[in-house]
Amino acid sequence: MNAKKHGPKLVRIEIHMVQGLRAALVEHIPDRGLIPITGKNTSGKTSLLRAINGAMGGAARVNERPVNDASEDGTGYTDILLDEGWRVRRHHTPANPKGSLYVKGPDGGKYGQAKLDELSHGADPDLQGFFGLPLARQTEIFLGLGNDPELPKKLVEKKAAWRALYDERTPAISDQRKARAVPKPDGAKPEPVDTVSAIAEVRALREQDRARQDAARAVAAEIAGLNRLALGIQDQEIQAARLRAQLASAKEVLADLRNNHERRTALVGVERARVDALPDPTDAIEAQMAHIASAEAVARSMRPWEAYDAAQVDAERATAEVDRITATMKAVEVERLALIEAAEIPVAGLSFDQEGVPVYHGRPLEVASGGERVRIALAVAKAAGLGFTLIDEGDVLDDDMLAEIDTEAREEPGVQVLICSVGRSGPGLVQVVDGEARSVGPA
Repeated sequence: MNAKKHGPKLVRIEIHMVQGLRAALVEHIPDRGLIPITGKNTSGKTSLLRAINGAMGGAARVNERPVNDASEDGTGYTDILLDEGWRVRRHHTPANPKGSLYVKGPDGGKYGQAKLDELSHGADPDLQGFFGLPLARQTEIFLGLGNDPELPKKLVEKKAAWRALYDERTPAISDQRKARAVPKPDGAKPEPVDTVSAIAEVRALREQDRARQDAARAVAAEIAGLNRLALGIQDQEIQAARLRAQLASAKEVLADLRNNHERRTALVGVERARVDALPDPTDAIEAQMAHIASAEAVARSMRPWEAYDAAQVDAERATAEVDRITATMKAVEVERLALIEAAEIPVAGLSFDQEGVPVYHGRPLEVASGGERVRIALAVAKAAGLGFTLIDEGDVLDDDMLAEIDTEAREEPGVQVLICSVGRSGPGLVQVVDGEARSVGPA
């Protein structure tokens, strides 16, 4: 982070009829460390801080009714002397409740709010007010404290890269879960049975059977033909008996028919013998069909195993994809954290989650304790270049925390920490009693 010239520090504070204070004169203010403001509840401690903040921070930080009700003429003012010769005065009137600002420089020149903002770098000295800012503004302030002006852009790019990987990994995780959900079948996994040769054998046997049946039908047709021929012979014999005159011719015809009958009868006998000699494949077909049925039963029992084996392959593939993407996501996260570390944001324990939301020691800012909030805000104030800060409700901090804050505030270049508490005492003490504030103790 580029070093900033530290903002002005408080030297003297005078207040008349502002907030709950009728009068205040605070002098001999230490230039660093804790500056306790003590007093009973409702005595005006918070009013002192509000008056200082309103005088230095502009009209937006002034309450709607800043003038004390006890003011006879309805006016009030806050007059602050800063180091290096700067003087700030905010004067409230009924016509201008927010007050008129007067800023006088060490050179005697007159200035306005812009000069105060320049001196304080536009930062709010109210530490607890930092936690009243929107989260987006807090994040912007944190990122602006680092030494890399491109850090916000780089973190957005890393967030987009991580989100893209997350979206890519989601379906792979879904596939992984689906694959792992496929149950493993009961019992031992069966071995598959080869049916290719059996099917080929059945096909060949069926072809042979069709040939056998075709031959049998051909023989039957021949027999039917012979039967018809025998009937013809009978008819011819009757005709021969009746037609003796044609006996010679009929005898020749009869002889031819008988010869033809004998020849064809012999051929039919030979063909029948050949057909009868053909093997009947029925038993072989039934055996092969039984083999095929058994193989199909095995195949059915294999289906759950095939689904399970395929699921294991899918699970391995999905797991490898998930592991690959997860490793890439981790690499992106390492790069993101390296960017944050390299930016050297001067708030110890501060980082940012994947969404770019600031976290403190890994926890959301909203769950930070009172002491942690003060520590964070003080680090921001110092890094922003403030010369002084304001802490209300300091009673939530124990002595150890106060000592730690005092130590941090005293480190170069040093910050004045005005803190309200009840019944505490110490160097540079400011005491408030019934609406009047004054310095009590040595500087």
